[in-house]
Amino acid sequence: AVAPSVEVAPKPANVEVTSAAEAFSRANLARRDGKVKEAVHLYRVLQERFAGSSEELVSRVALGRLLLDRLGDSRGALVQFNSYLASPASGALREEAMVGRALSLGRLGRSAEERAAWTALLQAFPKSTHAKRAQSRLAEFDAAR
Repeated sequence: AVAPSVEVAPKPANVEVTSAAEAFSRANLARRDGKVKEAVHLYRVLQERFAGSSEELVSRVALGRLLLDRLGDSRGALVQFNSYLASPASGALREEAMVGRALSLGRLGRSAEERAAWTALLQAFPKSTHAKRAQSRLAEFDAAR
């Protein structure tokens, strides 16, 4: 008897991209087209092959949101957001990464860390478009005491 062939998704090394910009562009296009698995794969290729590039840094937030919002992978998303926030080059997407981090922690049931994350967001970005959400969540914590 012959074993049935199993199709395996290609590893990042098999994707042909010549630059961080190309990988980032292709990943973003896949994301916009709703091709979530392809986008995740391309963001991972970007992170593996072009670590430290500006595109790779931004991809951490984009991949984090995909993992959190579309795939329900809160743990994987948290890794991406923490990685972005830990980078000395982080900046433009800091607020978004902080929100993603707080949401990830909440979905993981890590209440004390989630509370601290929302508090940190409000301290860093008091006029954030996410301020009401953060205040509401903090009020829920206070009511639960």
